[in-house]
Amino acid sequence: MTRAMKLLEFPHSHYCEAARWALDIKGVDYEREALLPGLHMPKVKRIAPKTCVPVLINGETVIQGSREIIDYSDANFSGPKLMPEDEGDIARIKEIEEMADKNIGIPLRAIIYNRLLDDRPAVQQCFMQNSNAVETVMFRASYPILKRVIRKMYIPSQDYIVKAKEKFDVEITKLNTMLAGREFLVGDSLSRADIMVASLLSVGVLPDEHTSDWPEVTHPELIAFRAQYMDRPTFAWVRHMYARYRRRGSGAM
Repeated sequence: MTRAMKLLEFPHSHYCEAARWALDIKGVDYEREALLPGLHMPKVKRIAPKTCVPVLINGETVIQGSREIIDYSDANFSGPKLMPEDEGDIARIKEIEEMADKNIGIPLRAIIYNRLLDDRPAVQQCFMQNSNAVETVMFRASYPILKRVIRKMYIPSQDYIVKAKEKFDVEITKLNTMLAGREFLVGDSLSRADIMVASLLSVGVLPDEHTSDWPEVTHPELIAFRAQYMDRPTFAWVRHMYARYRRRGSGAM
């Protein structure tokens, strides 16, 4: 019996969401396996070069990283092509993806973790979706250490958070201009640029069609941060992208 493809992931991760979206739009049959941050490292390191997720396992083939999984999906599965053939469009998409990673994905992760980590029930809801009883006990026992590790990795200082917010604001302003009068970032159809940018922004927008359950935002700082962007064109565009193009695939945890 052929084993289904498996996606190792953090359910709440915006990078994992980009990989899920690419697989779903291709109609790929895969299983989602939620890992516990920190405790995931030995398992991932046994099968992949780095400890990061997402990781897609297809038989003997292992693909690590959201952009790499999108590459693999486009090369190996039927469905709409996510990378156009025009060389100029390809270069523009690669530029947008680099921008999204550096100026949206990384800063937004730090901004959210900076306050989310102080809300243990909310963190448990993010990290422990569909976890078993043993994993729940392990999470609760290790959370004080896990919290320190995550802060050290992603939030080196409060000055870093100030600069992350500034970088994020500049990028949203650029995207507002790029999207003026347009549905797609590049070309006239959905591309991987749209998937990557919308996915990385999803943890700020929290669209209804997102494929993981997020806790209610309760921290005043995060509420205020989200509120200043909710009516901006880019956040409205993310809601549109999810409503029109984000369908849940066959992936199940």
